[in-house]
Amino acid sequence: MIDNDIKKINQMIEKFDFSDLINQCNSTSNLVNHGNNKNDGTIYDTQYDNQKHSHNKIEINKQDYLDKSNQNETNHYNEISDAYNQIESLENIPEYNDFQSFEASNIYNAHNKATNHSNDMHHTNTPYMHNVNPNKFNSFNSNVSASLDVYQIREDFPILHKKVHGKPLIWLDNGATSQKPKHVIDAISTYYSQYNSNVHRGVHTLSQEASDLFDQARETVASFINASSATEIIFTKGATEGLNLISNTIGKQKIQAGDEILITQLEHHSNILPWRKLAQEHNAHLKIVPINANGDIMLDAYSNLLNSRTKIVALSHVANSIGALVPIENMIQQAKAFGAITVIDGAQSIPHMKIDVQKLDCDFFIFSGHKMFAPTGTGVVYGKEYLLKNNIPYQVGGGMIQNVTYEDVQYADSPYIYEAGTANLADIEGLRAAINYLDQLDMNKIEQYEHQLVEYAYEQMSMLNHVNIIGNPSTRVGVISFIVHNMDNNEIGRILDKEGIAVRTGHHCAQPAIRHFGVEGTVRASFAFYNTYEEVDKLIEILRNIC
Repeated sequence: MIDNDIKKINQMIEKFDFSDLINQCNSTSNLVNHGNNKNDGTIYDTQYDNQKHSHNKIEINKQDYLDKSNQNETNHYNEISDAYNQIESLENIPEYNDFQSFEASNIYNAHNKATNHSNDMHHTNTPYMHNVNPNKFNSFNSNVSASLDVYQIREDFPILHKKVHGKPLIWLDNGATSQKPKHVIDAISTYYSQYNSNVHRGVHTLSQEASDLFDQARETVASFINASSATEIIFTKGATEGLNLISNTIGKQKIQAGDEILITQLEHHSNILPWRKLAQEHNAHLKIVPINANGDIMLDAYSNLLNSRTKIVALSHVANSIGALVPIENMIQQAKAFGAITVIDGAQSIPHMKIDVQKLDCDFFIFSGHKMFAPTGTGVVYGKEYLLKNNIPYQVGGGMIQNVTYEDVQYADSPYIYEAGTANLADIEGLRAAINYLDQLDMNKIEQYEHQLVEYAYEQMSMLNHVNIIGNPSTRVGVISFIVHNMDNNEIGRILDKEGIAVRTGHHCAQPAIRHFGVEGTVRASFAFYNTYEEVDKLIEILRNIC
Protein backbone atom coordinates (compact mmCIF):
# COMPACT_ATOMS: atom_id res chain seq x y z
CA MET A 1 0.00 0.00 0.00
CA ILE A 2 2.78 2.44 0.84
CA ASP A 3 4.22 2.20 -2.67
CA ASN A 4 0.98 3.54 -4.09
CA ASP A 5 0.73 6.25 -1.45
CA ILE A 6 4.22 7.41 -2.31
CA LYS A 7 3.39 7.46 -6.00
CA LYS A 8 0.27 9.50 -5.31
CA ILE A 9 2.24 12.02 -3.23
CA ASN A 10 4.84 12.26 -5.94
CA GLN A 11 2.17 13.17 -8.50
CA MET A 12 0.85 15.89 -6.23
CA ILE A 13 4.33 17.32 -5.83
CA GLU A 14 4.90 17.18 -9.60
CA LYS A 15 1.64 19.03 -10.18
CA PHE A 16 2.30 21.77 -7.65
CA ASP A 17 3.39 25.14 -9.02
CA PHE A 18 6.00 26.51 -6.66
CA SER A 19 6.84 29.59 -8.74
CA ASP A 20 4.37 31.95 -7.06
CA LEU A 21 5.66 31.04 -3.64
CA ILE A 22 9.25 31.55 -4.70
CA ASN A 23 8.47 34.92 -6.23
CA GLN A 24 6.97 36.04 -2.92
CA CYS A 25 10.08 35.11 -1.00
CA ASN A 26 12.32 38.18 -0.63
CA SER A 27 15.38 36.04 -0.27
CA THR A 28 18.30 35.37 -2.54
CA SER A 29 18.88 32.14 -0.68
CA ASN A 30 19.50 28.70 -1.92
CA LEU A 31 16.40 26.69 -1.07
CA VAL A 32 18.25 23.43 -0.96
CA ASN A 33 19.98 22.16 2.14
CA HIS A 34 21.99 19.05 1.37
CA GLY A 35 23.09 18.56 4.97
CA ASN A 36 21.56 16.27 7.51
CA ASN A 37 20.36 19.04 9.86
CA LYS A 38 16.70 19.96 9.79
CA ASN A 39 15.93 23.67 9.74
CA ASP A 40 12.96 25.16 11.49
CA GLY A 41 11.18 25.98 8.25
CA THR A 42 11.06 22.47 6.87
CA ILE A 43 7.91 21.66 4.92
CA TYR A 44 8.88 18.04 4.86
CA ASP A 45 11.92 15.94 5.59
CA THR A 46 12.16 12.38 4.32
CA GLN A 47 15.00 10.08 5.21
CA TYR A 48 15.57 6.38 4.80
CA ASP A 49 17.16 4.09 7.36
CA ASN A 50 19.13 1.55 5.29
CA GLN A 51 19.32 -0.94 8.15
CA LYS A 52 15.85 -0.75 9.63
CA HIS A 53 14.12 0.19 6.37
CA SER A 54 11.84 2.52 8.29
CA HIS A 55 10.09 5.61 7.07
CA ASN A 56 10.96 8.52 9.39
CA LYS A 57 8.29 10.89 10.40
CA ILE A 58 7.59 13.68 7.92
CA GLU A 59 7.71 17.10 9.52
CA ILE A 60 5.50 19.84 8.21
CA ASN A 61 5.65 23.46 9.26
CA LYS A 62 2.32 24.55 7.85
CA GLN A 63 2.18 28.04 9.29
CA ASP A 64 5.29 29.27 7.50
CA TYR A 65 3.86 27.93 4.29
CA LEU A 66 0.50 29.62 4.85
CA ASP A 67 2.19 32.95 5.41
CA LYS A 68 3.75 32.84 1.95
CA SER A 69 1.20 31.28 -0.38
CA ASN A 70 -2.15 32.19 -1.84
CA GLN A 71 -5.33 30.24 -1.22
CA ASN A 72 -4.99 28.01 -4.27
CA GLU A 73 -1.52 26.97 -3.18
CA THR A 74 -2.83 26.38 0.33
CA ASN A 75 -5.52 24.07 -0.98
CA HIS A 76 -3.01 22.04 -2.89
CA TYR A 77 -0.68 22.00 0.09
CA ASN A 78 -3.52 20.44 2.07
CA GLU A 79 -3.79 17.70 -0.54
CA ILE A 80 -0.09 16.94 -0.15
CA SER A 81 -0.31 17.10 3.63
CA ASP A 82 -3.33 14.77 3.70
CA ALA A 83 -1.56 12.26 1.50
CA TYR A 84 1.52 12.36 3.70
CA ASN A 85 -0.61 11.84 6.78
CA GLN A 86 -1.91 8.61 5.24
CA ILE A 87 1.53 7.08 5.48
CA GLU A 88 2.88 8.94 8.52
CA SER A 89 1.57 6.32 10.91
CA LEU A 90 3.15 3.41 9.03
CA GLU A 91 6.23 2.22 10.85
CA ASN A 92 7.91 0.19 8.13
CA ILE A 93 8.55 0.76 4.47
CA PRO A 94 8.77 -2.32 2.20
CA GLU A 95 12.15 -3.67 1.14
CA TYR A 96 13.47 -1.57 -1.72
CA ASN A 97 16.27 -3.89 -2.83
CA ASP A 98 18.92 -1.53 -1.48
CA PHE A 99 17.00 1.37 -2.96
CA GLN A 100 17.08 0.07 -6.52
CA SER A 101 13.40 0.97 -6.80
CA PHE A 102 11.45 3.08 -9.21
CA GLU A 103 9.46 4.54 -6.33
CA ALA A 104 12.47 5.86 -4.48
CA SER A 105 13.87 7.49 -7.60
CA ASN A 106 10.43 8.89 -8.30
CA ILE A 107 10.33 10.74 -4.97
CA TYR A 108 13.87 11.99 -5.32
CA ASN A 109 13.20 13.47 -8.75
CA ALA A 110 9.86 14.94 -7.71
CA HIS A 111 11.35 16.63 -4.67
CA ASN A 112 14.22 18.05 -6.67
CA LYS A 113 11.91 19.40 -9.36
CA ALA A 114 10.78 22.16 -7.03
CA THR A 115 14.31 23.40 -6.60
CA ASN A 116 14.80 23.91 -10.32
CA HIS A 117 13.02 27.26 -9.95
CA SER A 118 15.67 28.54 -7.57
CA ASN A 119 19.01 27.99 -9.27
CA ASP A 120 19.99 31.63 -8.81
CA MET A 121 19.50 31.65 -5.05
CA HIS A 122 22.14 31.02 -2.39
CA HIS A 123 21.33 29.91 1.19
CA THR A 124 18.15 30.34 3.12
CA ASN A 125 16.23 30.56 6.29
CA THR A 126 13.18 30.66 3.99
CA PRO A 127 10.62 28.06 5.04
CA TYR A 128 10.26 26.05 1.89
CA MET A 129 11.71 22.62 1.31
CA HIS A 130 14.40 20.53 2.94
CA ASN A 131 15.61 18.43 0.03
CA VAL A 132 16.18 14.72 0.31
CA ASN A 133 19.87 14.07 0.79
CA PRO A 134 21.08 12.95 -2.66
CA ASN A 135 23.76 10.78 -1.06
CA LYS A 136 20.99 8.50 0.12
CA PHE A 137 20.29 7.70 -3.54
CA ASN A 138 23.76 7.25 -4.95
CA SER A 139 23.41 3.47 -5.10
CA PHE A 140 20.50 3.52 -7.52
CA ASN A 141 20.22 6.95 -9.09
CA SER A 142 22.09 5.98 -12.26
CA ASN A 143 20.16 2.75 -12.69
CA VAL A 144 16.57 3.83 -12.32
CA SER A 145 14.52 5.78 -14.85
CA ALA A 146 13.12 9.09 -13.73
CA SER A 147 9.35 9.27 -13.39
CA LEU A 148 7.01 10.51 -16.06
CA ASP A 149 5.85 14.08 -15.64
CA VAL A 150 2.21 13.10 -16.07
CA TYR A 151 0.80 16.58 -15.64
CA GLN A 152 3.12 17.97 -18.27
CA ILE A 153 2.22 15.06 -20.56
CA ARG A 154 -1.47 15.84 -20.17
CA GLU A 155 -0.82 19.28 -21.65
CA ASP A 156 0.00 17.50 -24.91
CA PHE A 157 -3.54 16.08 -25.20
CA PRO A 158 -6.10 18.77 -26.03
CA ILE A 159 -9.14 16.58 -25.42
CA LEU A 160 -8.13 15.95 -21.81
CA HIS A 161 -9.07 19.57 -21.09
CA LYS A 162 -12.62 18.98 -22.30
CA LYS A 163 -15.52 19.03 -19.86
CA VAL A 164 -18.37 16.52 -19.95
CA HIS A 165 -21.59 17.47 -18.15
CA GLY A 166 -19.59 20.34 -16.65
CA LYS A 167 -17.00 17.96 -15.16
CA PRO A 168 -13.40 17.45 -16.29
CA LEU A 169 -13.11 14.54 -18.70
CA ILE A 170 -11.58 11.42 -17.14
CA TRP A 171 -10.81 9.10 -20.03
CA LEU A 172 -10.77 5.51 -18.79
CA ASP A 173 -11.76 3.92 -22.10
CA ASN A 174 -8.25 3.55 -23.46
CA GLY A 175 -8.80 -0.12 -24.25
CA ALA A 176 -11.32 0.96 -26.89
CA THR A 177 -9.23 3.83 -28.25
CA SER A 178 -6.59 6.20 -26.96
CA GLN A 179 -6.56 9.97 -27.12
CA LYS A 180 -4.18 11.74 -29.46
CA PRO A 181 -1.37 14.15 -28.54
CA LYS A 182 -1.04 17.46 -30.33
CA HIS A 183 2.10 16.10 -32.01
CA VAL A 184 -0.06 13.60 -33.89
CA ILE A 185 -2.82 16.07 -34.69
CA ASP A 186 -0.27 18.56 -36.02
CA ALA A 187 1.48 15.89 -38.10
CA ILE A 188 -1.75 15.09 -39.93
CA SER A 189 -2.53 18.75 -40.52
CA THR A 190 1.01 19.41 -41.75
CA TYR A 191 0.82 16.46 -44.14
CA TYR A 192 -2.34 17.76 -45.78
CA SER A 193 -1.14 21.36 -45.88
CA GLN A 194 2.43 20.67 -47.05
CA TYR A 195 2.90 17.19 -48.56
CA ASN A 196 -0.40 15.77 -49.79
CA SER A 197 0.21 13.54 -52.80
CA ASN A 198 0.05 9.89 -53.73
CA VAL A 199 3.20 7.88 -53.14
CA HIS A 200 5.47 5.87 -55.42
CA ARG A 201 3.47 7.10 -58.40
CA GLY A 202 5.03 10.35 -59.56
CA VAL A 203 8.25 12.16 -60.33
CA HIS A 204 7.04 15.56 -59.14
CA THR A 205 8.25 17.09 -55.90
CA LEU A 206 5.20 16.50 -53.73
CA SER A 207 5.00 12.85 -54.74
CA GLN A 208 8.66 12.39 -53.90
CA GLU A 209 8.26 14.13 -50.54
CA ALA A 210 5.14 12.14 -49.66
CA SER A 211 6.89 8.92 -50.69
CA ASP A 212 9.85 9.76 -48.44
CA LEU A 213 7.53 10.31 -45.47
CA PHE A 214 5.70 7.05 -46.16
CA ASP A 215 8.96 5.11 -46.37
CA GLN A 216 10.24 6.79 -43.21
CA ALA A 217 7.07 5.74 -41.39
CA ARG A 218 7.75 2.11 -42.30
CA GLU A 219 11.30 2.43 -41.00
CA THR A 220 10.03 4.06 -37.80
CA VAL A 221 7.61 1.21 -37.12
CA ALA A 222 10.30 -1.39 -37.81
CA SER A 223 12.66 0.30 -35.37
CA PHE A 224 9.94 0.68 -32.72
CA ILE A 225 9.26 -3.07 -32.55
CA ASN A 226 12.82 -4.10 -33.50
CA ALA A 227 11.94 -5.80 -36.77
CA SER A 228 15.01 -6.88 -38.73
CA SER A 229 13.89 -4.99 -41.83
CA ALA A 230 11.31 -2.42 -42.89
CA THR A 231 10.17 -4.90 -45.56
CA GLU A 232 8.66 -6.93 -42.70
CA ILE A 233 6.16 -4.11 -41.99
CA ILE A 234 2.77 -4.07 -43.72
CA PHE A 235 0.40 -1.16 -43.25
CA THR A 236 -3.27 -1.96 -42.66
CA LYS A 237 -6.27 -0.06 -41.38
CA GLY A 238 -6.17 -1.85 -38.01
CA ALA A 239 -5.58 -5.08 -36.12
CA THR A 240 -8.81 -6.64 -37.39
CA GLU A 241 -7.73 -6.22 -41.00
CA GLY A 242 -4.26 -7.47 -40.09
CA LEU A 243 -5.57 -10.70 -38.62
CA ASN A 244 -7.84 -11.23 -41.61
CA LEU A 245 -4.90 -10.57 -43.92
CA ILE A 246 -2.84 -13.31 -42.30
CA SER A 247 -5.69 -15.83 -42.19
CA ASN A 248 -6.50 -15.22 -45.87
CA THR A 249 -2.91 -15.44 -47.12
CA ILE A 250 -0.49 -17.47 -45.02
CA GLY A 251 -3.43 -19.22 -43.38
CA LYS A 252 -4.85 -20.48 -46.66
CA GLN A 253 -1.45 -21.77 -47.69
CA LYS A 254 -0.79 -23.59 -44.42
CA ILE A 255 -4.15 -25.11 -43.48
CA GLN A 256 -5.45 -28.34 -44.95
CA ALA A 257 -8.23 -30.70 -43.95
CA GLY A 258 -7.65 -32.19 -40.50
CA ASP A 259 -5.16 -29.54 -39.41
CA GLU A 260 -5.61 -27.64 -36.16
CA ILE A 261 -5.57 -23.97 -35.22
CA LEU A 262 -5.10 -23.04 -31.55
CA ILE A 263 -6.46 -19.92 -29.91
CA THR A 264 -7.14 -19.16 -26.24
CA GLN A 265 -10.30 -18.52 -24.29
CA LEU A 266 -9.20 -14.90 -23.78
CA GLU A 267 -9.38 -13.79 -27.40
CA HIS A 268 -11.07 -10.74 -28.87
CA HIS A 269 -13.60 -11.64 -31.56
CA SER A 270 -11.09 -10.36 -34.14
CA ASN A 271 -8.75 -13.18 -33.16
CA ILE A 272 -11.54 -15.79 -33.14
CA LEU A 273 -13.63 -15.22 -36.24
CA PRO A 274 -10.90 -15.21 -38.94
CA TRP A 275 -9.56 -18.54 -37.66
CA ARG A 276 -13.02 -20.03 -37.23
CA LYS A 277 -13.81 -19.08 -40.84
CA LEU A 278 -10.50 -20.50 -42.08
CA ALA A 279 -11.06 -23.78 -40.22
CA GLN A 280 -14.59 -24.14 -41.61
CA GLU A 281 -13.47 -23.45 -45.18
CA HIS A 282 -10.69 -26.05 -45.04
CA ASN A 283 -12.31 -28.72 -42.86
CA ALA A 284 -9.76 -27.99 -40.15
CA HIS A 285 -10.32 -27.83 -36.40
CA LEU A 286 -10.31 -24.81 -34.09
CA LYS A 287 -8.97 -25.75 -30.64
CA ILE A 288 -9.41 -23.56 -27.56
CA VAL A 289 -6.79 -23.24 -24.82
CA PRO A 290 -8.70 -22.85 -21.53
CA ILE A 291 -8.12 -20.32 -18.76
CA ASN A 292 -8.47 -20.90 -15.02
CA ALA A 293 -10.79 -19.18 -12.56
CA ASN A 294 -8.46 -16.16 -12.32
CA GLY A 295 -8.22 -15.73 -16.07
CA ASP A 296 -4.70 -17.08 -16.55
CA ILE A 297 -3.80 -19.45 -19.37
CA MET A 298 -3.68 -23.11 -18.32
CA LEU A 299 -0.25 -23.88 -19.71
CA ASP A 300 -0.48 -27.63 -19.08
CA ALA A 301 -3.63 -27.77 -21.18
CA TYR A 302 -1.90 -25.74 -23.89
CA SER A 303 1.04 -28.13 -23.95
CA ASN A 304 -1.32 -31.08 -24.24
CA LEU A 305 -3.19 -29.52 -27.15
CA LEU A 306 -0.07 -28.99 -29.24
CA ASN A 307 0.72 -31.77 -31.71
CA SER A 308 1.94 -32.41 -35.25
CA ARG A 309 -1.42 -31.30 -36.69
CA THR A 310 -1.11 -27.84 -35.06
CA LYS A 311 -0.33 -25.43 -37.91
CA ILE A 312 -1.26 -22.02 -36.46
CA VAL A 313 -1.24 -20.70 -32.88
CA ALA A 314 -2.95 -17.29 -32.55
CA LEU A 315 -2.64 -15.53 -29.19
CA SER A 316 -3.58 -12.21 -27.65
CA HIS A 317 -0.61 -10.70 -25.87
CA VAL A 318 -2.89 -8.89 -23.42
CA ALA A 319 -6.58 -9.73 -23.03
CA ASN A 320 -8.77 -6.71 -23.69
CA SER A 321 -11.51 -8.07 -21.42
CA ILE A 322 -9.62 -8.46 -18.12
CA GLY A 323 -6.09 -7.22 -18.83
CA ALA A 324 -4.41 -10.61 -18.44
CA LEU A 325 -0.84 -10.71 -19.72
CA VAL A 326 -0.43 -13.93 -21.68
CA PRO A 327 2.96 -15.72 -21.35
CA ILE A 328 3.52 -15.63 -25.08
CA GLU A 329 7.30 -16.16 -24.92
CA ASN A 330 6.79 -19.63 -23.43
CA MET A 331 3.85 -20.41 -25.71
CA ILE A 332 5.67 -19.30 -28.87
CA GLN A 333 8.62 -21.56 -28.13
CA GLN A 334 6.36 -24.54 -27.48
CA ALA A 335 4.49 -23.93 -30.73
CA LYS A 336 7.73 -23.68 -32.71
CA ALA A 337 8.75 -27.11 -31.46
CA PHE A 338 5.85 -28.48 -33.51
CA GLY A 339 6.51 -26.26 -36.51
CA ALA A 340 3.41 -24.13 -35.97
CA ILE A 341 3.11 -20.53 -37.20
CA THR A 342 2.63 -18.08 -34.32
CA VAL A 343 0.40 -15.02 -34.69
CA ILE A 344 0.30 -12.47 -31.87
CA ASP A 345 -2.50 -9.94 -31.47
CA GLY A 346 -0.62 -7.08 -29.85
CA ALA A 347 -3.34 -4.43 -29.99
CA GLN A 348 -3.65 -4.28 -26.19
CA SER A 349 0.03 -4.66 -25.35
CA ILE A 350 1.84 -2.23 -27.63
CA PRO A 351 0.50 0.93 -25.90
CA HIS A 352 1.74 -0.30 -22.53
CA MET A 353 5.14 -1.97 -22.97
CA LYS A 354 8.23 -2.22 -25.11
CA ILE A 355 7.81 -4.79 -27.89
CA ASP A 356 10.77 -6.63 -29.41
CA VAL A 357 9.56 -9.01 -32.12
CA GLN A 358 12.99 -10.54 -32.62
CA LYS A 359 13.25 -11.36 -28.94
CA LEU A 360 9.72 -12.77 -28.92
CA ASP A 361 10.57 -14.78 -32.04
CA CYS A 362 6.93 -14.69 -33.15
CA ASP A 363 6.14 -15.15 -36.84
CA PHE A 364 3.56 -12.37 -36.95
CA PHE A 365 2.72 -9.47 -34.63
CA ILE A 366 -0.36 -7.37 -35.36
CA PHE A 367 -1.54 -4.11 -33.82
CA SER A 368 -3.74 -1.06 -34.36
CA GLY A 369 -2.56 2.52 -34.37
CA HIS A 370 -5.55 4.07 -32.67
CA LYS A 371 -4.94 2.23 -29.40
CA MET A 372 -1.36 3.57 -29.25
CA PHE A 373 -2.20 7.29 -29.54
CA ALA A 374 -2.12 7.27 -33.35
CA PRO A 375 -5.03 7.99 -35.71
CA THR A 376 -7.87 5.59 -36.38
CA GLY A 377 -7.62 3.69 -39.65
CA THR A 378 -3.99 2.72 -39.12
CA GLY A 379 -2.50 -0.62 -38.25
CA VAL A 380 0.53 -2.83 -38.76
CA VAL A 381 1.30 -6.44 -39.56
CA TYR A 382 4.83 -7.50 -38.75
CA GLY A 383 5.79 -10.75 -40.45
CA LYS A 384 9.06 -12.60 -40.79
CA GLU A 385 10.43 -11.88 -44.23
CA TYR A 386 10.70 -15.48 -45.38
CA LEU A 387 7.01 -16.06 -44.62
CA LEU A 388 5.91 -12.99 -46.57
CA LYS A 389 7.75 -13.96 -49.76
CA ASN A 390 6.09 -15.85 -52.60
CA ASN A 391 2.66 -15.48 -51.08
CA ILE A 392 -0.79 -14.81 -52.41
CA PRO A 393 -2.22 -11.28 -52.16
CA TYR A 394 -4.98 -10.33 -49.75
CA GLN A 395 -6.50 -7.76 -52.09
CA VAL A 396 -5.63 -6.87 -55.68
CA GLY A 397 -5.44 -3.53 -57.46
CA GLY A 398 -3.08 -0.62 -57.93
CA GLY A 399 0.28 -0.33 -56.25
CA MET A 400 0.87 -4.04 -55.64
CA ILE A 401 1.97 -5.23 -59.10
CA GLN A 402 5.04 -5.28 -61.31
CA ASN A 403 3.33 -6.12 -64.60
CA VAL A 404 -0.24 -6.77 -65.74
CA THR A 405 -1.63 -8.26 -68.93
CA TYR A 406 -5.02 -9.77 -69.64
CA GLU A 407 -3.42 -13.18 -69.45
CA ASP A 408 -1.05 -12.85 -66.51
CA VAL A 409 0.11 -10.70 -63.60
CA GLN A 410 3.40 -10.31 -61.78
CA TYR A 411 2.89 -9.14 -58.22
CA ALA A 412 5.21 -6.80 -56.36
CA ASP A 413 7.42 -8.05 -53.56
CA SER A 414 6.45 -7.80 -49.89
CA PRO A 415 5.26 -5.58 -48.31
CA TYR A 416 3.66 -3.95 -51.36
CA ILE A 417 1.85 -7.10 -52.47
CA TYR A 418 -0.28 -6.76 -49.33
CA GLU A 419 -1.00 -3.03 -49.71
CA ALA A 420 -3.34 -2.71 -52.70
CA GLY A 421 -4.68 0.78 -53.43
CA THR A 422 -3.81 4.09 -51.86
CA ALA A 423 -2.79 3.78 -48.24
CA ASN A 424 -4.10 6.03 -45.47
CA LEU A 425 -1.11 8.26 -46.03
CA ALA A 426 -1.82 11.21 -43.75
CA ASP A 427 -2.79 9.00 -40.83
CA ILE A 428 0.27 6.81 -41.35
CA GLU A 429 2.28 10.01 -40.92
CA GLY A 430 0.26 10.44 -37.71
CA LEU A 431 1.29 6.92 -36.70
CA ARG A 432 4.92 7.87 -37.22
CA ALA A 433 4.43 10.95 -35.03
CA ALA A 434 2.79 8.83 -32.31
CA ILE A 435 5.70 6.41 -32.26
CA ASN A 436 8.20 9.25 -32.07
CA TYR A 437 6.20 10.67 -29.18
CA LEU A 438 6.22 7.33 -27.33
CA ASP A 439 9.93 6.93 -27.94
CA GLN A 440 10.50 10.36 -26.44
CA LEU A 441 8.57 9.39 -23.31
CA ASP A 442 10.28 5.97 -23.08
CA MET A 443 8.15 2.83 -23.12
CA ASN A 444 9.94 1.45 -20.05
CA LYS A 445 8.89 4.48 -18.01
CA ILE A 446 5.36 4.18 -19.35
CA GLU A 447 5.17 0.53 -18.33
CA GLN A 448 6.47 1.22 -14.83
CA TYR A 449 4.11 4.12 -14.23
CA GLU A 450 1.02 2.36 -15.55
CA HIS A 451 1.74 -0.78 -13.56
CA GLN A 452 1.78 1.18 -10.31
CA LEU A 453 -1.32 3.15 -11.28
CA VAL A 454 -3.36 0.05 -12.17
CA GLU A 455 -2.23 -1.74 -9.02
CA TYR A 456 -3.36 1.25 -6.98
CA ALA A 457 -6.74 1.27 -8.73
CA TYR A 458 -7.12 -2.47 -8.17
CA GLU A 459 -6.31 -2.20 -4.47
CA GLN A 460 -8.74 0.67 -3.96
CA MET A 461 -11.53 -1.05 -5.88
CA SER A 462 -10.96 -4.31 -4.01
CA MET A 463 -11.99 -2.58 -0.79
CA LEU A 464 -15.48 -1.82 -2.12
CA ASN A 465 -17.71 -4.62 -0.88
CA HIS A 466 -20.45 -4.04 -3.45
CA VAL A 467 -18.02 -4.14 -6.40
CA ASN A 468 -16.89 -7.45 -7.86
CA ILE A 469 -13.73 -7.36 -9.95
CA ILE A 470 -13.94 -9.81 -12.84
CA GLY A 471 -10.73 -11.75 -13.35
CA ASN A 472 -7.65 -11.79 -11.18
CA PRO A 473 -4.78 -12.65 -13.54
CA SER A 474 -1.28 -13.10 -12.21
CA THR A 475 -0.13 -10.10 -14.26
CA ARG A 476 -2.58 -7.34 -15.11
CA VAL A 477 -1.98 -4.77 -17.84
CA GLY A 478 -4.05 -1.63 -18.28
CA VAL A 479 -7.53 -2.99 -17.53
CA ILE A 480 -9.88 -3.60 -14.60
CA SER A 481 -13.26 -5.14 -15.40
CA PHE A 482 -15.93 -5.13 -12.72
CA ILE A 483 -19.62 -5.28 -11.93
CA VAL A 484 -21.61 -3.58 -9.18
CA HIS A 485 -23.99 -5.82 -7.26
CA ASN A 486 -27.63 -5.55 -8.31
CA MET A 487 -26.95 -2.83 -10.86
CA ASP A 488 -26.96 -2.86 -14.64
CA ASN A 489 -23.57 -2.23 -16.25
CA ASN A 490 -24.97 0.39 -18.61
CA GLU A 491 -26.51 2.25 -15.68
CA ILE A 492 -23.10 2.33 -13.98
CA GLY A 493 -21.63 3.67 -17.19
CA ARG A 494 -24.23 6.43 -17.33
CA ILE A 495 -23.68 7.38 -13.68
CA LEU A 496 -19.94 7.65 -14.27
CA ASP A 497 -20.49 9.62 -17.47
CA LYS A 498 -22.49 12.21 -15.54
CA GLU A 499 -19.32 12.76 -13.51
CA GLY A 500 -17.16 13.08 -16.62
CA ILE A 501 -15.74 9.55 -16.43
CA ALA A 502 -15.71 7.52 -19.65
CA VAL A 503 -15.62 3.74 -19.24
CA ARG A 504 -16.70 0.88 -21.50
CA THR A 505 -19.69 -1.33 -20.72
CA GLY A 506 -20.71 -4.58 -22.40
CA HIS A 507 -18.93 -7.73 -23.54
CA HIS A 508 -15.96 -5.87 -25.07
CA CYS A 509 -16.04 -7.99 -28.25
CA ALA A 510 -14.86 -10.92 -26.15
CA GLN A 511 -18.03 -12.82 -25.28
CA PRO A 512 -16.47 -16.27 -24.70
CA ALA A 513 -13.91 -14.76 -22.32
CA ILE A 514 -16.50 -12.76 -20.39
CA ARG A 515 -18.92 -15.70 -20.15
CA HIS A 516 -16.18 -17.79 -18.59
CA PHE A 517 -16.67 -15.66 -15.47
CA GLY A 518 -20.42 -16.26 -15.39
CA VAL A 519 -21.48 -12.82 -16.64
CA GLU A 520 -22.65 -11.41 -19.95
CA GLY A 521 -20.82 -8.12 -19.60
CA THR A 522 -18.81 -5.87 -17.32
CA VAL A 523 -17.82 -2.28 -16.72
CA ARG A 524 -14.26 -1.85 -17.94
CA ALA A 525 -11.88 0.87 -16.79
CA SER A 526 -8.77 0.92 -18.97
CA PHE A 527 -5.79 3.13 -18.29
CA ALA A 528 -2.99 4.99 -20.07
CA PHE A 529 0.07 6.95 -19.00
CA TYR A 530 -1.87 10.24 -18.99
CA ASN A 531 -4.25 9.01 -16.30
CA THR A 532 -3.59 10.13 -12.72
CA TYR A 533 -4.07 8.92 -9.20
CA GLU A 534 -6.59 11.71 -8.64
CA GLU A 535 -8.66 10.31 -11.50
CA VAL A 536 -8.56 6.87 -9.92
CA ASP A 537 -9.67 8.39 -6.63
CA LYS A 538 -12.59 10.08 -8.35
CA LEU A 539 -13.67 6.78 -9.90
CA ILE A 540 -13.46 5.04 -6.52
CA GLU A 541 -15.33 7.87 -4.79
CA ILE A 542 -18.28 7.56 -7.17
CA LEU A 543 -18.34 3.77 -6.98
CA ARG A 544 -18.20 3.96 -3.18
CA ASN A 545 -21.28 6.17 -3.12
CA ILE A 546 -23.31 3.97 -5.46
CA CYS A 547 -25.83 2.00 -3.47
